[in-house]
Amino acid sequence: LRTAPGVDIITHGVQATNVVVRGFNNIFSGSLHALTDHRLAGVPSLRVNLLHFIPSNNEDIDRMEVVLGPGSALYGPNTANGVVHLITKSPLETEGTTLSVGVGERSVFQGSLRSSVRVGEDLGFKVSGEYARGREWPHVDATEAAARADADARPDRCVADKELRGLSTEEAQRACSRIGRRNHDMRRYGFELRGDWRFSDEGVFRATYGRTDGSGIEQTGLGAGQTENWIYQFVQGRLSYQRWFAQAYFNTSDAGDSFLLRDGLQLVDESTLGVWQVQNGFSMAAGRQDFTYGWDFFATRPDSRGTIYGDYEGDDAVNEWGVYLQSKTALTPKVDLVAVGRIDSHSILPDNVFSPRLALVVKPNERHAVRFSYNR
Repeated sequence: LRTAPGVDIITHGVQATNVVVRGFNNIFSGSLHALTDHRLAGVPSLRVNLLHFIPSNNEDIDRMEVVLGPGSALYGPNTANGVVHLITKSPLETEGTTLSVGVGERSVFQGSLRSSVRVGEDLGFKVSGEYARGREWPHVDATEAAARADADARPDRCVADKELRGLSTEEAQRACSRIGRRNHDMRRYGFELRGDWRFSDEGVFRATYGRTDGSGIEQTGLGAGQTENWIYQFVQGRLSYQRWFAQAYFNTSDAGDSFLLRDGLQLVDESTLGVWQVQNGFSMAAGRQDFTYGWDFFATRPDSRGTIYGDYEGDDAVNEWGVYLQSKTALTPKVDLVAVGRIDSHSILPDNVFSPRLALVVKPNERHAVRFSYNR
């Protein structure tokens, strides 16, 4: 992925990275539309792409697809800059077991496993997982250090300030004791279970469950956060038959005992994301004209007990739905005209949003293409 054109990766820890495309990077890489097996890979509601929270390991990745530029017409909201799609191996196509163990500096130890088995010709199961630990590089944040010194010099004032923010005396004392107290030990484990059933020559049903439990130091726009047993889980079902594709999945997040290091305040995130999607397509005129159409629904349910969403905590449920139609016309054997239109509705925004895409694609040969495109 690091060698792909237009992809920018920031490494800011033993395990943590931010990946974006088209250069629009910051410490919270929410501008990237990250997918794993057609599922949004970001943390629910926060939409931050903590790619090391993805339960799949390197041995299980089949390929990565990168789309540069606006992709909202097909992929939906929050796709202004581009898409990175990680696609894992099917147990129907790759059998066997792979074990990997690595050690290195910073007390790093990493072990991963992928095992896949087929039961007959049409049913396959796989399990993949990874365990990693290490010690982050030491760093002194000047703001953290100043806040720690102030809390030590005036503990009563620190507690009183936290009580004014709605904390009990015990909670305020605990927050003050955690300011600037970095735990440099990083630990993460994750696993994924998946079963694939080929119910016909042109149809496959896939069911997947994944879970990651991570602890370490994560960078945020409000300074570093100490994550303690942050749990990310998902369950997903996918159905493919001919050109029909339908899926439903549910992502959950539980921030555990995580807190911000600059003020010691707990980070509570028990948010969920539920998604339902359907897509189909058909061709005409001996394949020279092709249509793809679909429908998406996203139900985001933030829950931070006021620590992230504040006064909006009781009125922040978001429902989004979208419909789209794509036309691909072969003007000549080497020139295609692609036109896409999508309409999205957001439960909080007053108006629907229209996302068009128009592209002329010239393919002088199989290995080269020149695109002239317009997106919004």
